[in-house]
Amino acid sequence: MYFNSYAYIFLFLPVSVIGYFVVANWNMKASNCCFVVASLFFYGYWNISYLPPQWGVSCVILFASTIMPGVI
Repeated sequence: MYFNSYAYIFLFLPVSVIGYFVVANWNMKASNCCFVVASLFFYGYWNISYLPPQWGVSCVILFASTIMPGVI
């Protein structure tokens, strides 16, 4: 899926943004998780082998944000 494809513009992007705001009304941390899941789906849709590096980067960022809460 490319950023300029019809599937991205008319399906993936609206579902991701609407899902984010619907979940944000309920819980902000859960809405951030929504974007992480959407990102993993986007990269995994193109090639499943892209998921482990993306998952690893997400885990590193999560770990860094928990040990440095005032910096990030």
